[in-house]
Amino acid sequence: MTRSCSRARTTERGFALIAAIVLAVLYFGLIELLLLDSARELREAQRFRARIVALTNAENGAERAAADIANASPLPVLEDEQGTVGGAANYS
Repeated sequence: MTRSCSRARTTERGFALIAAIVLAVLYFGLIELLLLDSARELREAQRFRARIVALTNAENGAERAAADIANASPLPVLEDEQGTVGGAANYS
């Protein structure tokens, strides 16, 4: 009788160990998928931000050039938190 109880406990321990290992593998797999997804989202957000900044800089430069052409200033230079934009009109 003692022998059969010992076997039963060993089998239960084996199942518990296998279940714990499977759960750990699934948990770490889920964490890895979340990390990969967040890294992809970060890259997309950085590309979007770079595109918006480039469009804003181009728009600011075009507006400044148009204003300087209208005001006939010789060397327009605009400095703001995004950088410096400068240029000259050639009327020849």
